[in-house]
Amino acid sequence: VSTTEQVEPLEPFHWVIIPPLETRDEALQRYRELVNQGVEAYVVPSGERENAISLGLFRSLQSAEGVLRQRQAQNINAILVKFPRNRISYALVFEGVAPSSLDDFGGASVEGQSGLQLIEISDCEGVATAEKNP
Repeated sequence: VSTTEQVEPLEPFHWVIIPPLETRDEALQRYRELVNQGVEAYVVPSGERENAISLGLFRSLQSAEGVLRQRQAQNINAILVKFPRNRISYALVFEGVAPSSLDDFGGASVEGQSGLQLIEISDCEGVATAEKNP
């Protein structure tokens, strides 16, 4: 058994935010005002942009720019920043087996046809907190 690490850079997300406010209380007050106006928003709890207010995170630059224009038209002082992505993914790689070698195990029912089935590939969901991830 061996392992191989493969690094694939991911394009950053496009994040529409209200820049960080001075205090947590100011951020929470502005958040309440936005929610009362029907704007979906979240206060950033920690990190480089602590006390900023998130108005949306988008893969598409076009979608992010659309929300930015909409919020600026509502006199909301929003900006667009890049949100770097890092994702740790794991995969199992199986070596193929010649169909004839499966006969000993009852794996081939018709000549040239193996009893193996395609395995669905899906993303793994992380359960560790950001502080615990490398």
